[in-house]
Amino acid sequence: PGLVDTDLSLLKRFQFPEPGLGAFQFRLETFNILNNVNFWGPDNTFGSPTFGRLQGAQDARVIQLGLRYDF
Repeated sequence: PGLVDTDLSLLKRFQFPEPGLGAFQFRLETFNILNNVNFWGPDNTFGSPTFGRLQGAQDARVIQLGLRYDF
């Protein structure tokens, strides 16, 4: 089976008005944003009862938030 995976990151930087205080960065990251089903390869052990069958799929959509301080 083929692999279809679309990732997206959005970043916003907030700078303090006074010099020397640094900045914050807010991050939103999404993996497999379109939530496509990506199956693992089929079982290739000859003689196995599950030979040739798809046994699972990769992770669904994952979303994570982050906050970073630069000084």
